[in-house]
Amino acid sequence: MTCLFFQALQLRLPSLFTPVAPDRYLTLLLAFPLCSALPLNAFAQEATRLDAVTVTATSTPRTQEQLSQPVTVLNRTALENLNANNLGDTLSSVPGVSSSGFAPGAGRPIIRGLAGARVKILENGMGVNDVSSLSPDHRVATETLNATQVEVLRGPATLLYGSGAIGGLVNVVNRRLPLTLPAANLSGNAQVRLGTPDNQRSANAELEGSAGGIVWHLDGLTSQASDYRFPGFSIAQDLSSATGRMPNSYFKTQEAGLGASWINDNFLLGASASRNSSNYGVPNEAAYLSMNQNRADLLARLRLAGAVESISVKLASSRYRHNEVELPDNQIASTFRSRNNELRVELKHASIAGFAGTVVLQNERRKYSALTPDGEIELVEPTNTRVSAIALVEERDFGPLVLDFGLRQERERHTPVSSDPRSFSLSSGSVGLLWRLAAGYNAAINLVSSQRAPSPSELYTNGPHEGTATFEVGNGLLSKESSRAIDLTLRKTQGAVRGSVSLFTHRFANYIYGQFSDADADGIADRMNDEGVFDPAGELIYLQYGQQAARFKGGEFEVIADTPLAGLTARFFGDTVRASLANGTPLPRITPSRLGLGFNYMKGPLAIGTSLTRVA
Repeated sequence: MTCLFFQALQLRLPSLFTPVAPDRYLTLLLAFPLCSALPLNAFAQEATRLDAVTVTATSTPRTQEQLSQPVTVLNRTALENLNANNLGDTLSSVPGVSSSGFAPGAGRPIIRGLAGARVKILENGMGVNDVSSLSPDHRVATETLNATQVEVLRGPATLLYGSGAIGGLVNVVNRRLPLTLPAANLSGNAQVRLGTPDNQRSANAELEGSAGGIVWHLDGLTSQASDYRFPGFSIAQDLSSATGRMPNSYFKTQEAGLGASWINDNFLLGASASRNSSNYGVPNEAAYLSMNQNRADLLARLRLAGAVESISVKLASSRYRHNEVELPDNQIASTFRSRNNELRVELKHASIAGFAGTVVLQNERRKYSALTPDGEIELVEPTNTRVSAIALVEERDFGPLVLDFGLRQERERHTPVSSDPRSFSLSSGSVGLLWRLAAGYNAAINLVSSQRAPSPSELYTNGPHEGTATFEVGNGLLSKESSRAIDLTLRKTQGAVRGSVSLFTHRFANYIYGQFSDADADGIADRMNDEGVFDPAGELIYLQYGQQAARFKGGEFEVIADTPLAGLTARFFGDTVRASLANGTPLPRITPSRLGLGFNYMKGPLAIGTSLTRVA
């Protein structure tokens, strides 16, 4: 039956080009466990097993199949095949993940329809701390060309990382801060990539060495692309619009880093520093962004014998700035700055009644500002933010069952330069259960209750936002956002057919969203000019933040199957999410449903792959 199911997929490939009803995706999701439970001897003579990749963005490093929360890890080989111009596009092939896609130089991951301040971006387990969550035309200040893996946690990850991860998180892992002794005293690698239709050129290199217990690391990369080519006109049936190449769609980015660690059996002390800089245009906008960030990380880890097994202290400090430069006179219109200092202390205790756990203490300080050259406030009022939190995560293995649970208490305070400060007490908790059904099979359920504080942009925005063609007004009276989420996951990790399927529902109380106003009830959004005066001919749409109960529901699946041709594997994947307010009104800008089919062939040094994705 499994063989027939796969052959049917091959025969019905043209159906990917025709519209598919959203609710039919759930039928496809449920087809996987029924189909893959049967043997597939015709596809492979030997059973195949998914590689065991360790997830580091958890209290205890574990493999994907050992977690109750849906997780995808892209290893280095996968990243080399997927790497795009930005982080969002690189991860857009992961089920449940898409990209904001606002510009080739700026794309931020969207997880299950949630984006911005609800998806946290980490580098080596610490916040990237840029301003990409503020607007879709802001680039994420971390790169994947030199990453060893990227971890994507779908669903709330607030216990360890706070309210900014209420929708999920992405952790970019690199070797800049060495954690283990290398196999060789000196090693390195280099890569050059070329691409069309934007004349992309990129190169990256790494060098690592060790002497005794000292390990050092150097890395660097450069990547750039020209305005991309496209057929026809940028605006349909508008002969005066751009054609041939999309103006202002270029980008250029560079990153360099170094680090070193002293490692022995019971102690690790490491430090690293890096600089990331980018220059990129935004299509349909007569401006470009020039961005740079300097970052330093420190890690100390001590193994003990006693009630506390180990103590880890992590410190990350970053200084971020980007200029928004108007064309054609290259005048700086505004400068965005962010200064962040983050401290995490993790204490892992010895087993108590069979439970292994970690206590996490977190403290963070952020300073944000966006000003014109004359010192006037741009878009969001300058704000200082303080975050303090304590969390406890526990786990126990009962043989066929694995139980994990956790609690987090967080305090977040925003202090703007002139508006009233706001403080929020946030509580989160989760319970997860993993059931090992049989060899190569497991099922999981994860229940999470979490809270998020409104971001400074949701509270204190007041002004024109040229990047999104809106005049945005925050709401200083917003309350904290509470949610409850349930995830159900089924995985198959062995055999000729492997994969996973997840279904979820995510209910929000006081969901915060931007709403276009329609004061005269004519069904057309109100428009304003740059000065904030209502004007039917204005170029900006008036948007104000509010909140209301909302519900997200959907699912994602991925199936990988060996074919009769040795070295050829097929990948079938899809995702869907539906979101609406309590009154039934669909939420805007939610990720469309997708369905895809891909093939990969590997033999010796040769690797060829192709994929086709239907987007609703």
